[in-house]
Amino acid sequence: MDVLIPYYIIGLVVSYIIVSVIFLKLEERKWNHGICPECGKPWRYRYSSRKEGRVYYCKNGHYIKVKYGSDQEW
Repeated sequence: MDVLIPYYIIGLVVSYIIVSVIFLKLEERKWNHGICPECGKPWRYRYSSRKEGRVYYCKNGHYIKVKYGSDQEW
């Protein structure tokens, strides 16, 4: 049983990395390089909070909540 614990920890770390990459890719698709995918207008920064992340709106009232950094230039 003690032999399985390192494999369990490695499995959890790998699972966390895979889920993080999936959420990042989904957020990048919604971010759409700073352009609203529904109307084509640019996103405008509205506010930031710890719970929701950074919130952007377009002029037509659509919004996006960004948590994983797809809106930041690296």
